[in-house]
Parts: sequence; C-alpha cells; structure tokens
Amino acid sequence: MLLVLVLSLAGCRCRPGPVEPVELGFRVSPAELEFGRVLEGSSKTLTVTFSAETRAPVTVQLSTEAPFTVQPEAQIPGGSAVDVQVTFNAGSTEEERVLKMTVGDRTAELRLHGIGVRPPACVPSGECILSAYSLEEDRCIETPAPDDSACDPSSICLEQGRCRSGECLGIARRCDDGDLCTDDACSMDVGCVHTPHACPSPTAACMVATCDSRTGCGEAPAPDLTACGPLDCISVHFCMDGVCKTEPTPDGVMCSAPIACLPEATCQNKQCTRPMTGDWNPDWSARLPSAPVGELASIGSNLFFSVCSAVDAGAVDAGLPDAGVPDAGALDGGEVDGGELDGGLDAGVTSPLLACALTSYTGTGFERFTWPYEDTTRVREVRAAGNAGVLVWSDAGLELRSQVTGAVRLALDGQVSKEQWALGSESVFVNVDAGLYEWSDAGLRFLADVSGGASVIRGDALFAWDADAGLLTRVELLADGGTLRSDVNLMGVTSDWVLTADGVALLPAMGRVRFEADGGVNVLPWNFVDAGTLLERQTLAANGTMNAFFERCGGACETWVRNVDVATGATRFEGPVLRGVVPARIVESTLISSGRGAFATLVREERDGGPRAYLELFIDGESKGLCRLPEASGAVELAEFTSSSLVVTSRRADGGVVLESFGGLGNVPLTRFGWGTPNGVGGSRSDR
Repeated sequence: MLLVLVLSLAGCRCRPGPVEPVELGFRVSPAELEFGRVLEGSSKTLTVTFSAETRAPVTVQLSTEAPFTVQPEAQIPGGSAVDVQVTFNAGSTEEERVLKMTVGDRTAELRLHGIGVRPPACVPSGECILSAYSLEEDRCIETPAPDDSACDPSSICLEQGRCRSGECLGIARRCDDGDLCTDDACSMDVGCVHTPHACPSPTAACMVATCDSRTGCGEAPAPDLTACGPLDCISVHFCMDGVCKTEPTPDGVMCSAPIACLPEATCQNKQCTRPMTGDWNPDWSARLPSAPVGELASIGSNLFFSVCSAVDAGAVDAGLPDAGVPDAGALDGGEVDGGELDGGLDAGVTSPLLACALTSYTGTGFERFTWPYEDTTRVREVRAAGNAGVLVWSDAGLELRSQVTGAVRLALDGQVSKEQWALGSESVFVNVDAGLYEWSDAGLRFLADVSGGASVIRGDALFAWDADAGLLTRVELLADGGTLRSDVNLMGVTSDWVLTADGVALLPAMGRVRFEADGGVNVLPWNFVDAGTLLERQTLAANGTMNAFFERCGGACETWVRNVDVATGATRFEGPVLRGVVPARIVESTLISSGRGAFATLVREERDGGPRAYLELFIDGESKGLCRLPEASGAVELAEFTSSSLVVTSRRADGGVVLESFGGLGNVPLTRFGWGTPNGVGGSRSDR
C-alpha cells in the first residue's frame, strides 16, 4: 500500500488554485472592480493599484475576458506602486469576469462586474424638443432644441419654421395667386383657399359688376331682358342695351311658382291667375304590412312610424299530438285523452304573435331602416321626432330612439300618458310622478312639482295643464339653470286642451292666460258664442293668431275656421273649410309662415261613392287652392307635413294600407306648428 501511495503522489501534476496577491509579493486596491450600469456601446475604465511588498521589483502578467480588457503586463518597482486601467465595453447584459494576476506559476484573481444597459427609444413630444435617455434617472429626458433649428410648424398656414425656446415658430404662409378677382386666405383645414371676390354692385340700373384678374372690379351693361324693377301683371321692367325700360306685362308671364297640384300662376288680363283646383298625384307610394300604430313623424324629409304585422308560427296542435291511449283504464273511468288531445280543434291555427318595428322612409320613398322592437309583448307608438331622436310611447314608458338606426338611445320606465310630455330641441320634458323633468342623455333633471295628471306643452316656457283640477302651471327655464314657476286656478273651465303662442297659454274652449312679468296673471275669455261647436283639438296657433275650427249645423253640418288675434281676442276673419262640403273631417293641418292666418289643411270628405281627400290652402281667410288626392287615396287615416311634401297613409278597397308622398310643397313655407293629437287621428307634436 505504501508503494502505491508513493507512486500516486509521484504522478500528480495538480495546478495550484488562486492565491492572495500578497503571497505574490504585492497588494491590490480595490479588492474588486464594480463598473455599475453602463450604456450599451460605450466603455467605462476603472483603475486598480498594485503596491510592491518587497524592495525587489515584481513583474505581473495580466489577463481577463471580454467584454473587459486590460494591458498584458504590469512592472511594479520595488517598494513602490503602479496603476493599471481596466475597461468595461458594455453590451446589453450583466457581465461578471475576473482579472488574473500571475507571477511565475502562481495566480491571484480580482472580481470584475458591470451591467450593460440598452436605452429605450426616446421620441420627442413635439417639434423643437430633443429627447435622450438618462442613465442616472433611467428615463427619457426632454430638452429644448437649439434655437434656429429648422422645424415643421404644426399649422398648415405657417412656413419656414424655426425653433425658439422649445417652440416651433413660423411666418404666415403666402397664398397670393396673383388674381385680383379672388380673396386669398389660408384655412387651417386645407391650406390656401381662393374665393371669388365680391365686387360692389353698381348704383346704375342695368349695369352689373365685372371682374378682370389683372385689373380687378369693373362694370358692364346687364344682359338684355334682365329684370330692373318690380314685376307684376301691370308692367314689367327689363334691361335693353344697358337701359331699363318699362312695358305692359304680356299675358302668360309667370307671376307665382307652382304649389302642390296647382301649376304656376300667369298674368292674364293684368291679373295673376291660376286654376284653383287640380288633381294631385303621389310622387311615390309603398304598401305597408298594416296600418301604422300611433302617428307619422318626420325630421326634415325623413319619415318615422311604427308598424306591426302578424307572425305565422305554424300549426299549434296540428294532427294528433298525443294519439293513443296513454292512461286508459280506471284513472278517470275510461280513456282520459286517448286519441286527439283537443279533438283537432286548433289543428293548423297560426300563432297570434305580432312583430312590431320602427320604420323610416326617405323623402324620395326609399326605406331607410326597419328596426324590430326588442319586446314583442307591447305595442309601441311613434309620437314625435326631432334632434333628440324619435320619441316612442308605450304603456310601459317612453323611449328615445336613434333617427339613424332605430336603436334605443334612452328609455324611461313608468306610466306616462300620451300627453304628459313635450319634445324639446335636444331633450324631452315629461311629467313623471307629479314632477316636471327634463329628460336627456344626462338623465332626469327635476324642474318643478306639477299636478300628477297634467299634460305638458312647450312654448317660450313650459305649461302643465290638469283639466280635472283646473290647474295651469307655467315653468320658465332661466339662463342660470334655475326655474320660475307660476300657477293659476281655472276651476270650472271645461277645456281639456292647451296650446301656446307668443308666450300666452291658449285654452280654446275658454280663453287665453297671460302670465305677466310682475307675477300677475290675466285671464281673457274668447267670444265664441256664435261660432258653433268648437273642435278643440284641431286648433292652430302661432305668430300672434289662433285658428279655431268649428262645426256649424243648420240643417247640414259644415266645418268653419275662425282666425282670432291672440292679444285682443278679435276675429280677423272666418270662412268654411272645403267650401262647406259635408260631411267632412280635417285629418291634419299646419301653419304657413307667409302671413298671419295662413295654413294648409288636409280634409277627408265622406260621400256615397267613397271617401275623397283634399288639400286646401288658406291665406287671410280665403281658400287659395284645392288639390284632390286620387280616388284610391281617399280613405286617409294618418298624415304628416314634412319639409317639402305631404305624406299620408290610406286604406285601400282590399283592406291594405298604402304610404304615399305628395310633393310640390317645397316653395310653401310650412311651419312645424301642427296639431297635438287632432281628433285622436294623427298629427305633429314637434312644436306646440
């Protein structure tokens, strides 16, 4: 065994491990090199000091591994010291190596450590801003770019940008196109724009303004036959060779544009004349699955209504669903339901389900959308339409739906009657639980306490009328968001309908109520004793006048209209509707803004051969035109005056319902002041 051990020791050539530097005749300071965080791609150099422990010089061989570098050798004078530099070439990772210090066959080691840091991409927040990564703060730091650095101004109307104190400034963009007939400017949206220059109108008749791109504005004779004065059926003033001449108006000259079915008016024998009656054919028609539920409503020329149709769910118990004798025997003394469950009584009977939807048509007859209502158990009625949306009523509450898609925008659950709301420009005013609220995207905003059964009317203020209690409440919306409330008790007044015009509450069956600025209230009665039977809900009011419709029966019954001055109560004029044709019923009516007492009305006449419908135009108590709808359209049920046409639904002889639009009203200044609910038939509640 001893021999084996001796032989084993003799064959060992083990390399000695690291030793302390002092054993090699020198000392090292510091004991390790910590380079810390260094940006990727850059270098950091630290110094290590070698100090000799003896008076004899020492030669030390130096080495390390990347990313560290060091000189290959250090000469340490006896009894002295020498500095050696070690460099860390940073990448993007943490690195740890050793510095090897060798003297002869013995080596000492020194720990090297450094962290390479890859900086993030620093993007400046704007022009004239520099952004650079700070190693110390470990984030991007922004500083102003040097002044006079070129930059791109944010405005399209600035150019030649230069940095000033971190802001990009420029000079106004030149947009001069060299044309004296254009006004040159810069638009923030599109840049340079050049609009035609408006030259001043010449003071002399039969001269017109001209413009030359090089010389600018000037004057020239007007084209021959250009009007240069009033045009009526007596004389005509026109230009000829730059001179205004006057001649008698020849017959056949147009003196008024076409209206509905009536052609243009022409001068005949010095009078502006046109046929007073005509046939009015629809521009388009569409057959509906059933009659609309509620009213027709419009925004501009777009039409909205609810329509329901039956859904055939197939046979309910067709055939013998439980044929056989499943429990024949003694259970109930025989066959309980052996064979036909219900005798086949409803075999083949279809389901009574209804599919209801909000439907919209364009003014040219194209279907815009049909949005099925989400809850098929309730029938919904369109009541009005405006900027706030399409207002839909059901016995469960109100809905505001999108006028673009028909989808629900807002829903208000609760019992609200068909008359306990008023549509505003961007919201709805509603009576909920004896409180008047403004309902909008912001929710419900309380305005005032009102009677729980009161209807709501909107004008220059809001009015709430409780016919049972005889209580009229006026709520003024103040500029600061507050409200001012006034009440008047009209107990004993039988009027169940209120409308408003010029700040006055109008009760057609009683009179008008004016709320004064000092808080007082004036109640002024009408004098309708001799007028006949008031058709209360067919009243129109605006522009200081009220048009009240009456039925007069003296053997035969006729419908008359009386135009009353709201301020004085005096009758301005009255006359028969549809020239006294009986029996007749007004379906829809709307005011015309061309004069006080001007209105258009759609009348349905009942006669032995079937109903006929007519549009009649009134101005100052006189019928100015009568348009006959086609015989097939006589059974009118609903109607709506849009911005340029009359849209109706009518029942056909086969029981079907057709939607039709009659145009030609674009040059008639119709207003949005229609009836609330005329006779419960139809009408507009856009403004009341």
